Amino acid sequence: VNANQDYTDEADVTPYLYFRFVDQSDPATQKLMRDFIDTVVHLPQVSSKPARFWLDHFHEFVNMTEGALELPFHKQLDLFLDDPVMRYIHYGNIMRDDMGNVEVSRVGIGFDEVGYEVVNEEIAALHDSQEATAEFEINQGLESKDWPFFIYSSSFSGWEFYARCIYELTMSTFSGVFAVTFIGVFMIPH
Repeated sequence: VNANQDYTDEADVTPYLYFRFVDQSDPATQKLMRDFIDTVVHLPQVSSKPARFWLDHFHEFVNMTEGALELPFHKQLDLFLDDPVMRYIHYGNIMRDDMGNVEVSRVGIGFDEVGYEVVNEEIAALHDSQEATAEFEINQGLESKDWPFFIYSSSFSGWEFYARCIYELTMSTFSGVFAVTFIGVFMIPH
C-alpha cells in the first residue's frame, strides 16, 4: 500500500524546474519561465501545472498591495517575502544576491503519471524531461551544464542508473559469453 497515493494528491516524484543565469525581473524572461513550465506540463508524466509558482503569487501579491506597483522589482520582492505566508511558501524557492536580484528560482512540479517503482515509466520520464529541456528555446545550442532552465530531481540519478543498467548488463553478458566461447574453442585442446 502506498499511503502517499492513497491519502494525498501529491505525486511520488516532484522534480524542480530551475531558472538561472537570466534577469528574472524582465517580463520577457518571466514569459519564458511560464513557457518552460507549459512545456513540462505537456509531458505525458505530468497532469497539471504547479500549484505554487512563486512568480504567479508574486504578481497577484503586487497587484493587490497598495503602492507596490510603483516600486522596483527587488523592492516588490522584498515586500512579497516579508509577508509571512508568502515567505513560508516561497522562501526556499528564490535565491537572491546582495543587491536583491533573483539569481536562481525554482518550482516543484508533480510527475504524477509516473508509477512508483515502475522502472520503464521512470526511464521514459527521465528521457522525456531531458529532451524537453534540451529543445527549449533558451537552452538550444548550450551544453546541459550551462542550461538556464532545467529539471532536476534526486530520483533522476537512480533513473539514469536503471537506463544504463540494461546496456551494461547486455554488454557484460555478451562479453562473458564471447570470452568463454573463445577460450573453449581456441585455448582448450580438443
